Formats: sequence, structure tokens, C-alpha cells
Amino acid sequence: MAEAAVAIVINKAIAAKALVERGELHSQEHISWIETQMKTLQSYLEDAESKEATWFVNSIRDLALDVEDILDTYLPEIESHKSKGLFGFLKHSSCILCHGITDNDFSLKIEEFKKRAARIEQSKGDIAAKSCDVDREKPEKCDVDREKPKKEFEKKIFGHEKRSEILNEMACELKECRIISIVGPGGIGKTAVASYIYHQVKNKFDCSAMVYISEESTTTDILLDIAKQVGLSESQMKHKMQENLFWLLRDKKYVIFLDDIVREKWDVVKDIVAMTNSMKDSRIIFTCRDSEDCESHKEFNLDFLSYSVGKELFYDSMGETPPPELKEIGDEIVQNCGGWPLTIQVIAGTLKAEESSSWHEVLKRARKSPGFGKDSLNIMLDLSYQELPTKLKPFFLYFGIFPMNREIFVSELIQLWVAEKLVIEAEDSRKPHKIVEGYINKLVERNLIQVYRRKSDGRVQSCGIQNLLHDFCTRKAKEISFFCTGDAHLASVARRVITNSSSSLSGQHDSDDSTVPRKIRALFCFGKGRELAKFIKSHASQLKFLQLLTIDVGQIAINLPPEIVDLSGLIYLKLIGQFIIVPSSIGRMKKLETLEVRSRDVPEVILTMKHLKHLFVSGVKVGKPNIRNREHGLEVDLQNLETLDFDYQYGYHLTCSSFKKLPKLKKLKVYGAEETTLEELSGNKPFLQKLPLLQNLEDLKLQVDLSSEGEIPTLASDFSHYRNLQKLQLFFDSSANITCVLEFPEFPEKLVEITLRGVSMEDQVDPLKKLQELPRLEIVNLQKCKARRMDFSGKNKFLQLQILILRDTKFNEIIVDETGPPQNLRRFIYKQHPQQQPKVPQELKKLMVEMTDADYLA
Repeated sequence: MAEAAVAIVINKAIAAKALVERGELHSQEHISWIETQMKTLQSYLEDAESKEATWFVNSIRDLALDVEDILDTYLPEIESHKSKGLFGFLKHSSCILCHGITDNDFSLKIEEFKKRAARIEQSKGDIAAKSCDVDREKPEKCDVDREKPKKEFEKKIFGHEKRSEILNEMACELKECRIISIVGPGGIGKTAVASYIYHQVKNKFDCSAMVYISEESTTTDILLDIAKQVGLSESQMKHKMQENLFWLLRDKKYVIFLDDIVREKWDVVKDIVAMTNSMKDSRIIFTCRDSEDCESHKEFNLDFLSYSVGKELFYDSMGETPPPELKEIGDEIVQNCGGWPLTIQVIAGTLKAEESSSWHEVLKRARKSPGFGKDSLNIMLDLSYQELPTKLKPFFLYFGIFPMNREIFVSELIQLWVAEKLVIEAEDSRKPHKIVEGYINKLVERNLIQVYRRKSDGRVQSCGIQNLLHDFCTRKAKEISFFCTGDAHLASVARRVITNSSSSLSGQHDSDDSTVPRKIRALFCFGKGRELAKFIKSHASQLKFLQLLTIDVGQIAINLPPEIVDLSGLIYLKLIGQFIIVPSSIGRMKKLETLEVRSRDVPEVILTMKHLKHLFVSGVKVGKPNIRNREHGLEVDLQNLETLDFDYQYGYHLTCSSFKKLPKLKKLKVYGAEETTLEELSGNKPFLQKLPLLQNLEDLKLQVDLSSEGEIPTLASDFSHYRNLQKLQLFFDSSANITCVLEFPEFPEKLVEITLRGVSMEDQVDPLKKLQELPRLEIVNLQKCKARRMDFSGKNKFLQLQILILRDTKFNEIIVDETGPPQNLRRFIYKQHPQQQPKVPQELKKLMVEMTDADYLA
């Protein structure tokens, strides 16, 4: 808690420098002092925690929290007065006195803080300053060589010979749908074994789905996830989804993996999925903790690892066998891990990150722990947390905020950690996403979090945390007041509150105002939406410090009250739920920077909120269609917007003139777009020749819905006017398997990554010519495309190409001449088209990744 509190204050102080100018009373001087002093106190935390100087750490934490309160109280007032300008002060002379009082109070508080900081430093004793600037370390370059991802994947199922028995059961020739369960306590390796089996066999089936089931997952959520993965169309998912899924699976040979399912959810899922009367060797594999939860045709119980197998897993996780003097320590540690695979991997990850001289200290601390050799699981997890660098601890604990088994996307963590000021864009131009990715990689290396999906370049796309580690995060976070659940006693230092299916805000909206957590900065709601709506209605005006609000309620119907506008300090608002009614009053929230609304009804006012920097919209209805003519489209006026993620539904689309009003846009993602949208954005409308659009655009993704009638459409495209574009994704989808023809595409020279899906290049002699010439292109990803021949020869072509992906792409010939493939190509991911199996040149085969690995990475 102390590290997070101090980091937030430092980052807020850095951000506050932009609000005040030099010579403006003493504000600039005070803010500079806050930044410098907090960095000094931060340097003591690592040594203080290692020496268990709890009183010293708490003193720093309490000071940081009080400083944060003052910054969040006075800086908005200073900003408000400053925004009125000189003539505003002359018009309202009382504001001059008001501004002076604000600055004077601010100065008095700072003087008080200086005295407290001095007392803290005087009491430090032998506590030494240490650098813990994790984010300044150079991020390790992702090793995209072929062996590493496979090794990382397989080590997690090391020692479970029963996987062979399960594979045999999966492969047995039984026509009816077979259900296979893997049973055992948390931490025994169920998910790892089941994932391994699933990836080994999935390519032998017509379709497949892998679903991680969280506490908050509804049966509708589970079925929808399955539907997306097995290929149900958008229209079929929107209308009679369960019935359509039933009939699709009835005629398919499918394999579905359900992780951590319980009886009440299984009873509904099996009626749709398992009881389709499929007679094509379909398989369902699931994990559960208790065999009584769900019945199956074949049950496999996992056992604890033997000491010898545990040692093999430990040293395999280490990556190498340590010298004899350290091996003796390692053997003793494994002996006291109780055969838990999770414990062995976590402690191995900890020791791998430590200096050799620290192994003795780790063992010494383990021996001192009460219950050493008995309660091995909790002791080793606690020890791994203690050895975690101080600066990484809040980022690890943050995973306890999400529901169990939740797949967490790195892009979501970037948004949250930036909004909370845990990371910011620093003075040396380090990008927040690079800092976050670096932290994620370090937690992965320590086996504290698990990778769910990787991007084609090897970077982590999504991750999660094992259930026992989630329990540990929740317990540890409550101990240090990093976050609280809604039904817990909310201490004055509570900054984050979570309400979910097992907690409540019931005590927070009664007549006793003393229980209102006035100092919270972040409120997360997973379920219990109606209670939250009442809480906001009653107490929104009292939560002046609340900056981040997440409401994720699935299928629960709630009406957010118009009083949400009284959350005046809110800068991040996320609303996810099919039946959330969003009031138009959110349009008056002047500080809101990030808004995500994925619900049935979306107020049109959000398209003109000028303070927004990031907008994510997915709604069945936008505005009032009975009043506004949908043919005219939706008008956007967002002058400060940097990110727009917009899901076109039921004919709603942005007008062409809207793109003129997004001058700062860097990322644009549009789903369900019409062909006219592509024409507008690809430079083929007459007005675009006079006024080029979106000159700051760096990332463009368009998913275009093609008509299922008539001939294959031919679309001209020119993206060369996007001079800063680095990533381009064009997806063409149709229920009738129509493929689009892109006529003479032009691309910008800065392009680094391109993905094309559903594009026909059969009429072009050299379809890749335009891509071959791009000087910075590193990744080419072609999915469900068509071409007669593809030339991937390396001489003076694809100078920077590192990753080539061909999935379900139909072509007669792939060429690599005597010069070989592109000189920098390191990975070839290939899934052949079911109707065509051309010969792959040997030079590319050497770089090929098996599909089990490719799915793991992609």
C-alpha cells in the first residue's frame, strides 16, 4: 500500500506541474517539493520492508495519503481559477481573494508535511535508500525463437503422466459426444493439464472453444463465448443465440474446454452444448474441484507430485541446474512444497529472479516461518510476495480486484493504471504501455500470473491469475488496505472498494453518513449493480475524490441515476452490461477522459463530450432513432479524442464529416462498418482530396460487413496519406463467404504491422508487391485470403519482416527463390486452407511454428 500511495503522489505531482506556472505564488515550489520528497521516501521502502520496519512504512504511507488528499482538494480549485483567465478575475474581483486563500491554505499544509517528512527521515535508523526504479529497466526483447514458447507452455504440465491417458480418451473412436472431467484441489495443475490436452487435439476438430469461467460469468456469458469461438455469426448471436448454437454444434465435430465450472452453470451449458446429439466424435473437457459438481463419462483425478518429480519441475522452471551449493538449498525448498505444482513454480520463479547469494536468505526466512514443512502452500506464496520488488507489489495485488478466472487484457490494465496514476508518461518519453508491459513480463517470469494469449510478435495480450494466488492477493490487499470489499469495514485509508456477488454496499447507502467511504479513488462493481445505483443516487456528491468507476454487471438490468454527474472528480468510467440504462447527464462530466460504454442504450451526448481522450462504444441503440434519421449517421465532435473504438450496430454509423472533427485521434477501431466507411477512410471520397483526415493516426482497424448478395465487391483503397500509421488491420466478413478485392492498395512508409482477412488477390500478378517495398514492415498476417501465388523471396524485399502468418489462406504456390526468405524473418506461423495444401518451401519450414504454439502465441 505504501509503494502505491507514494507512486500515485509522485505521478500526480508530475502531472500537476502543467497546471501551475513558475512565479505563480508558491504553488510550483510546493509541487516540486512534493515530487522530490516523495521520491526520497520511496527510496527507503525496499530496505524498510526487508527489515520489517512496519511502523516506518506505515508512516510513509499515511503521509502520502494525506498529501494526495491535499493535491486532489486544492489543485482542482487552482485549475478552476486559472481557467477563468485575467479578465475573469477582473470581472469577479472576489476570485482574486479566493485564489489567494487557496494558495495560502495549500502553503500551510505543505509546511506541516515538511515537518512530518523530516521526522520520518530522522527516525529511519539503519534503513538505507535503495533504487527500486523497475520501470526504468530496459524491457527484455521478446524472444520469438521457436523453442521458448513451447518450453514455457509444456513446463506447466510437467510430471502429470495422466495427460497420456486423457489424450487416449479424447482420441477413442466413440461417435457420441464424450464428456471428460479433470478433478483436483486448486493449485494441483488442472488448468495446465486441460489446456495442454486442448491445444494438442483442437486441430483435429471442425471447431473448438476454450472458456475460462469466472465467479461473475453467467451461463449466457459462457454460451456467448463458446458461440464466438465456434463460428456463430453476429446476427445468429443477436437473435436466438442458444437455439442457433445448438443447431450449429449438432452438425459439427467439436471440442470445448470449460475451466473451473460449477454445477449450477454446468446444468444449463450441458443442455445446449453436450446434449446436441452430435454423433461425430465431439468432446467436452472441463476442470472442477469436486467431482460432485458435474457428472462426466470419464473422470481423472490429479495427485500431488512426488519429491523426485517436484525437483524436476523446479529445475525445469528455473531454466537451468544451479551449482551444487545452491542445488542443496533448492532440494530442501522443494521438499517443503508439499508436492503442489503451483508452489514449486512460484518459488522457482522467485529464486530465478534472485542473486545466488540471496538463496541462503530465502531458505533462512522460510525456516523461520511458523508451520514450515506443514502449511507449505501459504508459506511459499507469502515468501514469494516478500521477495517481490517493492515497486511491483501493488501491480501484483491489483489482480485480486478482478473476479476469479477472469481473462484480463493488458490494454485494460494500461487504462486502469494510467487512470489511477500508478503509471504515467514520464519526462523521458517512456510510453505507459511499455512500462505496463514490462511489469507484466516480470510477474510472468516469476510465475505469479499466467499468460492467456500472446500477440503475433510475442507480447502478452491477455493474462490471468491462478485462483489460489487470487485468494492470496485478496487476503494480502485487505491486510495493508490496498483495497476493500464493500461489506468490509472501510478504514479511513481505503482508496479502492470492490463490490461483487459475494459482497455488498448495503451498509453504504443508509442514513449513517459516517460509513460512506469519502476518500475512495476507485470503485469496482462486478454484479450488485442495483445496490450501486442506489449508492450513487444517495452519495455521489460526497465522493468528490472518486476518479475511477467500473461497472460490469453482465445481464443484470440497472438504471444509473442522473446523479452520476455529481461524481465531479471522475476521469475514468467503464460501463459493461447488456441492460444498463445510461443517463444523458454523463455528458456534463467535464473531467471525464476515458469512457467505455458497452450496453444496449447509449446516449448520443457522449459523441460530443469535448474533454474525452478515449471512447469505447458498443450499443444496440445510440440516441433516439425514432427522432433522428439513421441514414444521416451519427455526428461526432471530439476535438481532444485520441482513441475511438466504435461498434456499428443495426445500421448506425459515423458521418463522413465526423472524421474531420477528430484532429488528435491516434487509434481508430470500427467494427461492423459499411463499405462507405472504408471508402471514406481510404482516401477515395472527393472531399478528402481537399482535406486529408486523421493525420495523427497510428493504429487503424476496420471490420467491414460485406453484403451476402451479388458479386465479390471491388474496393479501391489508398492509406498512404496516413503518414504516421504504423498498424493497419482490415477485416472483411460475410455470412456467404464473400471475399473482397482491394484494388491497387497504397500503404504509408511507416507501416510496421498489417493484417488482412477476407481479401482476394487472385487477379494480381504480384499481390505482395506494395508490401515488399515497405521499409519498416515487421509483421504480415493474412487470414482467409486468396491468391494464385505469393512471393516471399528475400532479396531486396521485406527488409524488416520478422513474423509471417498465413491462416486459412488459399493459394496455389508460395515462392522463395535461391536468395532465401527475408533475412530478418524469425517466425512463420502457418495453418493450411482445408481445400488447398500447396507445398511450403523448405526455407520457410525451418522457421515454422506448430499450430499448438501459434494458438498459444496469437
